[in-house]
Amino acid sequence: MLNLKHLHTAALFAPLGVLQRLHSRDVADESPPDLQSESAQTAKRDAAEFIQTCRKYHNRRSDTLFPLAALELLADRPSSAVAQNIVNASLECVRGRRIDDAKYDIRRCSPIVVLGKNGTRRRRQAFKQNVKLSIEREAGFPLESDEQANAKELREHKMLLDSFLAELKDTCNERSLLAMMRKYLHIIASGNSPTNSLDQESRLTAAIAWCLAHEFNSGALGDDVEKYLEQPFSSTAAPILVVRGDISGIQDFIFNIVSSRAARQLKSRSFLVQLVGQTAIELIVKQLDIPRTCILLDGGGNFTLFVPASRAQELCECRKKLERAVTDTGLYLALGWVPASLKELRDDLPSVMTKVAKECQAVKSRKFKSLDWADVFKPLKQEDRRGAFAKLAKTLPAWELYALTHSISNKNSKRKVQDWERYVDRLEHHVDYKKPLIDETILFNSTEYAKRASDFRFMVKDVPVWEEEALEKYKQRWDADIESGKMDKGDLKVGHPIEFAHLGNFALENSGRDEIAVLKLDVDNLGLLFRDGLGEHPGLADYIGLSEQLQWFFEGYLNRLMKWKKFDNRIYMVFSGGDDVFLLGPWDTVFEFARCLHDEFKQFCGGNRDVTLSAGIIMIPAKFSVSRFSPLAEEALEHAKSRKDKEGNTIKDAVHVLGETLSWDCYNYAAEIRDKLVHLINDHGAGRDILFKVRRLCHDLKHYLDKSNHTEVPPVYRLAWFLSDLLDRNPQTKQAEEKNAIVTKLIEKFEEIFLRSIAGHSTVNPMLFAVAARWAEFSLQKGEKISEPEHLTLED
Repeated sequence: MLNLKHLHTAALFAPLGVLQRLHSRDVADESPPDLQSESAQTAKRDAAEFIQTCRKYHNRRSDTLFPLAALELLADRPSSAVAQNIVNASLECVRGRRIDDAKYDIRRCSPIVVLGKNGTRRRRQAFKQNVKLSIEREAGFPLESDEQANAKELREHKMLLDSFLAELKDTCNERSLLAMMRKYLHIIASGNSPTNSLDQESRLTAAIAWCLAHEFNSGALGDDVEKYLEQPFSSTAAPILVVRGDISGIQDFIFNIVSSRAARQLKSRSFLVQLVGQTAIELIVKQLDIPRTCILLDGGGNFTLFVPASRAQELCECRKKLERAVTDTGLYLALGWVPASLKELRDDLPSVMTKVAKECQAVKSRKFKSLDWADVFKPLKQEDRRGAFAKLAKTLPAWELYALTHSISNKNSKRKVQDWERYVDRLEHHVDYKKPLIDETILFNSTEYAKRASDFRFMVKDVPVWEEEALEKYKQRWDADIESGKMDKGDLKVGHPIEFAHLGNFALENSGRDEIAVLKLDVDNLGLLFRDGLGEHPGLADYIGLSEQLQWFFEGYLNRLMKWKKFDNRIYMVFSGGDDVFLLGPWDTVFEFARCLHDEFKQFCGGNRDVTLSAGIIMIPAKFSVSRFSPLAEEALEHAKSRKDKEGNTIKDAVHVLGETLSWDCYNYAAEIRDKLVHLINDHGAGRDILFKVRRLCHDLKHYLDKSNHTEVPPVYRLAWFLSDLLDRNPQTKQAEEKNAIVTKLIEKFEEIFLRSIAGHSTVNPMLFAVAARWAEFSLQKGEKISEPEHLTLED
């Protein structure tokens, strides 16, 4: 019988054995203990022996060692299925050297930088920056090519490796150890692939080794493991279950609230969905007694696990528990799995992942099938949509950390359970966010967790809150409304969430238009990218690397982007996870935030044109019904994803705004034209009626874009006629020359873009001029409306 705990520790550290060797220290002193053993000293000695043996086997590839080491090597093979000619240069170059002399290969750009839709990976030489993991920009964005001159500095990992080894002594449990590895080793290239991290390789090696050893102990691999190891990839045995969990009903659950004080509840519900998903993972790990390395992915309302095939019946019991816990919540926890052989994991991983996704979808279509009728059809308590999450909404902004503790005895506990806590309690766990124990605590958005917590988690959980200076400024304006009862004074307190009506007031102050904007955004063709974009033979590390990078951007870095001065306490992030974003705020702030988010994502992807975003933006009154604006935003996003090229092919990569679908380049150009129009009106005395002239002419010309044959000349020249009175025929000042240049350029670009589009020679949507004019009108409104001259018609 193989010792699973010792094997897991050995497999986890086998790829890292070279780090121990570089310091020329005693392995027994440096090797962390088996974190699940009762005797730390004995486990430390045993783990050191296993690590030393596995490292020896890892380096020498000897066939004479005992089966345990061979099993570790077998587990290492499918963790990154790459071509055989890839040389393990990063390990070879440091063998036998001290850390001061060694040069590790820094990790190349993450998979999101090099993947392509056609399966051919881009040749990209950019590197990740040599820093520990955090939500700061440098931890995830690739270095530009001109910064790669100092290659020697980029390859120096001495500081990170020293920190990694020094922090081993602070690991208090398995979770703490894995978090520490992710923090420091995300930057070091895997021995199998320059785009994957050593951390990913180690975790996958440990997960697969543990599953294989468990199956060997159960007899599923036969009596002789060496016989199985002779031809493991030709065997039809499927020792591993690939498990996928998915939460459905999220949108209805989040937006099923009344509009009054909605800002206090939307984020609470969004956070709870993520908390339920995490608790479901904790329940499965506890129930099946599997190591945390078996958690491959966790984020965006879904998760993926590795489970030994012999535990299928226990998974069925977990599924029942998960379904029973959410029968009256509006959510559904679907759990599906498929068996996989080592050959499938190595050679046909996309098919395996597609199968498990389809199986999970099939479970969704048969909701609660595993339960008895009495568990499903029972009287339901009427939910208080206004106050059910009031407690969580009040405390959540102040959370710095939290812990999920297993508590099966909750059913008989006299502890008063808040309405939101019952969702977690039913999953046999308790949430503690005040002073939880260090070895069970998760820290929000910071990797400096030592002596405070055992793990960290990136999550966009904060919402706009009142600061003292802003509150004093606006309270004076709203005193009359408070006295008349139109506004609740209780909403105006330092540290309290800013309600949507007040976000509309911010827009009113800036532009004169009391509205908010809602943005829904996601990554285009993500399923296709996972299926075909990771190369001919993608490995598990490629899948995990891509998912973790997306998670880092949308759940980690967005925290920083929202704190930029022009966005701070103005953007209300309803949810951001996986590849989805749903947010709202003052309309002018959201319009600008969309541009910045897209620009940052483009740089994050290293300019990869195969990875694109689509977004839908709607403008609504600040007191618009919460339950109604979600489907409207979804509809706008679908318009963006339906963009066609001139051959009729769907190209996406667009934003639908103000009734038009524009490419992101057109959207940015519309913003520039908006600025020019505002500049003409504010600084050069132009009448605001020019905005209506531009809009009206665009819409009159729009039908020319839909015709294949034209018998008359499109009157694009009319813009020059409309704007001719702005031109100074004999400019005497620099200001007059500047105005003439702006007007002339505007006319030229308008005529050029419209004529080329009508002729079918351009993919640019000329309606960007209408969007720009409307955008400028909103920016200048200040409570006044632009007059609409009656003489502006094509018939004139």
